[in-house]
Amino acid sequence: MKEKNILMIVHTMGNLEVTDNDRFTYIAKKLVEKGHHVEIVTSDFEHHKKRYRDENIIKQHPFDITFLHENYYKKNISIQRVLGHISFAERLKKYLKERIKPDVVYCAIPPTVSASVTSSYCRKNNIKLVIDIQDLWPESFSIALGNSVLSRVILKPMEIIVNSVYRQANSTVAVSETYLKRAEKVNLRSKEKYVVYLGTDSQLIDNYEEFPEVNKKKDEFWVGYIGNLGNSYDFKNVFIALSKLKQEGITNIKFIIVGDGDKRGKIERLAKDYYQNTIITGYLPYKEMFSYLKKFDVAVNPIIAGTASSIVNKVGDYAAAGIPVVNTQDNQEYRNLLEMYEAGINTIPEDSDDIARKIKNLYGNDKLRKKMGENNRKLFEEKFDRNKSYEKILVCIEGEKL
Repeated sequence: MKEKNILMIVHTMGNLEVTDNDRFTYIAKKLVEKGHHVEIVTSDFEHHKKRYRDENIIKQHPFDITFLHENYYKKNISIQRVLGHISFAERLKKYLKERIKPDVVYCAIPPTVSASVTSSYCRKNNIKLVIDIQDLWPESFSIALGNSVLSRVILKPMEIIVNSVYRQANSTVAVSETYLKRAEKVNLRSKEKYVVYLGTDSQLIDNYEEFPEVNKKKDEFWVGYIGNLGNSYDFKNVFIALSKLKQEGITNIKFIIVGDGDKRGKIERLAKDYYQNTIITGYLPYKEMFSYLKKFDVAVNPIIAGTASSIVNKVGDYAAAGIPVVNTQDNQEYRNLLEMYEAGINTIPEDSDDIARKIKNLYGNDKLRKKMGENNRKLFEEKFDRNKSYEKILVCIEGEKL
């Protein structure tokens, strides 16, 4: 196949370490291996750790990376973040005018302002645009802002921008069926439409003997969580559920939280108030995180009712590790997957009594945990293994159709 000049615009990325399990660096590496020239344009500001990047990281990758400056912000939901996104988009607009025109543009959305700049650029220059929907904006802001008339007025401009980007896409990739259906409401002309879960690479995680060792006492039962500590997650009811089990005489459960985020301080206070046998490690390199994950007896996916999130990154890692899941998320797509594969147990969202019952059910049944863990691994192999699933993305990018 003829070499293509492929531009990937990913405003918000991880730490860009070569060991990071990032969707976009994975795609870029695969495209380079197939003989294409690839450039990722991203922000010089690392969203998760709220710090500016070390530009030396560029030298560690086989593809080009361009950092565009973004104004600093502290909080995820703030005017400063909006201004930061606008500052990045303005620099992106200027950069695209100066850059040689690529053959294909692959753009992650959200954020929305930079995606809007990208879609306008592709339309004006007749360049194939592939969008990758990572989340639903403005829908995901409903938890923080509520569903009042005022919040709908505030978020309406964002909805208009998002719909415009969806319409302009020649091809659409989404991390869940839920997200793809949202885009299809306004884009009826795109012929290439794929659901590709975030997932992970089986070749990476199956070499488990190369991973760091994590010490776990023989008599401990680990309930675990990996990922962001933000507004969408219902840790309080998990803590209350575990405290109820402790009152029933189950005293050897340790709650391991591998992650960080805006609400870490609040979650630490909740742990102190409700369940002190909790460890919060903060963010860890992927292999170290996975070492903890392999030690979990049960994983929790504690998402607050009504959130716009769907198939989140952590559930693919839970599946890869072969861990049964206690799920509070009310998104029907993931609940159906768990039931179809018998890979975990769904609970009533935000119901500590039901969460406690479901954890206790798995705590007292070794055979059920083993069976559900094996089924979750089967789910990974069929739905989340990047070696298989990401081929759709590569074909989509390499395709000639506009």
